Amino acid sequence: MKKYYALLFLLVFCFQGFANESIVFPMANTESPDCATLVLTSSSTSLAQTICQNTVISTITCVVGNGATGAVATGLPDGVGYTFNSSSNVLTIFGAPNASGIYSFTITTTGGACPAFLNGNITVNPNASLSLTSAPGTSNQIVCENFPIIPITYTFGDSTTGVFVSGLPPGITGIYLSETQTCVITGTSAVTGIFPYAVTAGNGCASAFLGGTITVLPNAVLTLTSPGTENQTVCAEMPIVPITYHTENGVTGVNAVGLPDGVTASILVGEVVIVGVPTEPGFYNYMITTVGNCSSDSEAGTIVVNPSPVLNLHCQGGFTPVDMMIQWDAVPGATSYNYSYSINNGPLVSGATPSPGTLITPLSVGQSVTLTVHSVDGGVQCFVPQTITCVFQPLSDQTFDEVNFGYYPNPIVDVLYLEYDRPFSNIAIYNTIGQAVFCQHIDADKAAIDLSALQNGVYFARIEVGAVVKNIRLVKK
Repeated sequence: MKKYYALLFLLVFCFQGFANESIVFPMANTESPDCATLVLTSSSTSLAQTICQNTVISTITCVVGNGATGAVATGLPDGVGYTFNSSSNVLTIFGAPNASGIYSFTITTTGGACPAFLNGNITVNPNASLSLTSAPGTSNQIVCENFPIIPITYTFGDSTTGVFVSGLPPGITGIYLSETQTCVITGTSAVTGIFPYAVTAGNGCASAFLGGTITVLPNAVLTLTSPGTENQTVCAEMPIVPITYHTENGVTGVNAVGLPDGVTASILVGEVVIVGVPTEPGFYNYMITTVGNCSSDSEAGTIVVNPSPVLNLHCQGGFTPVDMMIQWDAVPGATSYNYSYSINNGPLVSGATPSPGTLITPLSVGQSVTLTVHSVDGGVQCFVPQTITCVFQPLSDQTFDEVNFGYYPNPIVDVLYLEYDRPFSNIAIYNTIGQAVFCQHIDADKAAIDLSALQNGVYFARIEVGAVVKNIRLVKK
């Protein structure tokens, strides 16, 4: 009898397994015809599945019979469950496992004289995993062109079979290191821009994705926009020709070194401007350097400041009670002095004189005279217009001590000698038409005045001692 049942079981198993693609596992009590039956009605491969984590399994179905009233499934992975339909006596296993591993499960009938069993397994492969393991924030960086980024490191799971990096700036690469299960992004880029990148880890299941952004900023640029002005020669107390530079790429300021006193550099919107009035003669090599987020740029130049003669304009009485002399220091090489003046801010009167002074007449007591020497002829390299304002107060000889004053010879051949009991201040020599032909400052009570350069003729000398004046007539021969 045992042999009979065994043969019958084998025939049923083979027939149903190949004809219906179902498997009938032996009942718990194979010798009793009262034991429940459990017939697989889904694919025969459904009892042995290999899938990826969080992927829906192939549905497993089986039918109970021969007195069985239900069925249960044990050992299923999390995310996978079952239902039993009592109307159709069908048990259905379904779902998506959410944890990797190998899960052996058993389906067991309930009710009936003895249970029937079906065994199977579900192998759940993990999805690829990826995590940032360098310092937080390294996935998003702002760097300057030609400067290296801080290395970015991603670590992937054991099951990962490959890592792909896309979107990196030129010059920056991702290196896959299987021995340490990492991907390291390093390098330096000379291409500016914003580069969103992605790191993908794969293993045949769901890939893992991470990414970030690398922003490569351009270095500062400083470009001269006033050609030829970076090197210039000017006169002291005269403004330079403005020097301008265009800035690009995040320049927020400039440092200027070597500029003359009175000359400054300032930054406006996208432009650096160098302007000013140099006060001290000299040779100035300057440099302008940008300030900003990335590498600086520099430009250099030279400003030569030549000295400007100082005239030391001064006023003094004339030859008559209505005259006033305005004199100034002689400028070496000057052949003519161009001037203009006004009386009590009236109309301008212009003139030129070969001598360092001019006679203004007629004037009334208290009138104001403003005179400006505008320019000097004769190849003088630098000249700055200079102005003086005088209030006319005529002087007389009455306070001059004639007893203690002496001068000789007269007529003069070359040298005029002066003597007084107090120091002289100035002497001016005028021709008969009022032109100053000689001026000299004196700070002594005795003086020898060299007049050898004067032509023969009649001259008038104005001699100052402090606030008093002595006018004398001279003959040169």
